[in-house]
Amino acid sequence: MADPKAYWCHECDMSVSLTLPPSPLLCPHCHTHFLELMDSPTLSQNDTESSLFDVVFQDALLLLNPPSSKPRPLPSLHVTPSLLSSLDPNGVVRCAVCKDQITPHAEAKQLPCKHLYHSDCITPWLELHASCPLCRFRLEEEEEEGGDGVMTKIRREIIARLTVLTEEDFYGLRTTLNHIASRHALIQENENRGAQIGETQGGDSAC
Repeated sequence: MADPKAYWCHECDMSVSLTLPPSPLLCPHCHTHFLELMDSPTLSQNDTESSLFDVVFQDALLLLNPPSSKPRPLPSLHVTPSLLSSLDPNGVVRCAVCKDQITPHAEAKQLPCKHLYHSDCITPWLELHASCPLCRFRLEEEEEEGGDGVMTKIRREIIARLTVLTEEDFYGLRTTLNHIASRHALIQENENRGAQIGETQGGDSAC
């Protein structure tokens, strides 16, 4: 018999244990298919947080920070010894992307946070992340054609607030979800234990 796997039911907000392959895959409590396979049978705090924020924020973040948004282009500069000395007393500055030393006369880009990178290293990074690899300083995004500068500012503020929520307790929801998951795991364990006892007693009676 296949081992039971743990799923997170987004309708019940709790974990359920299912033995594959049921067809169709349904929650035994609400009988819906809003199930997500969890990494392990035991729901950890990271699993709970991941499920919560994936469901609540995924669509919102896609709308608020669309993939088409790009950072404003940064001009390239030729590195001078004086620039390196202003960043490090010994004049030794390394690109945080490739880890190589940035030498005088090399082509580089300096972010508004003053961190310096090779142009060929930081350009692909910014297209994907739009933030400094070292300090996570977010670059100003280009306004889309016909875009609204006010909406862009609001979008950035909302993203910043959502980021703060991920670092805090999200108004106790993490604790609540952990409590629900732990309680459900305990109930499931007791049910399994009771079933095993019943099978044992039934076997003894048959003898």
